[in-house]
Amino acid sequence: MFRNQFWRKMEHGTCSTATRYLHTELKAQEDPVIQRKSYFDHPENLLIAMLTDSEPHIRELEVHLILKARSIQEMGSDTHTIAHKKPNRI
Repeated sequence: MFRNQFWRKMEHGTCSTATRYLHTELKAQEDPVIQRKSYFDHPENLLIAMLTDSEPHIRELEVHLILKARSIQEMGSDTHTIAHKKPNRI
């Protein structure tokens, strides 16, 4: 399911159809970039999509990612901590 949605988005995008008119050298550079960046989604929706995928290895990977994220959160590490420096006053 996830892989099919990815390629469906890639097939119908205007970026992918416009690159067919480029020179061969430019097309060889642009196509991999378009393929890597063609699927954007909120992380929460992507996690749900992976859990409902028809491929068992995708679902197993998702469960592993969720459990890993929970263990990091339970250890008390805060990934969004910003260290503030004291102002340098003369």
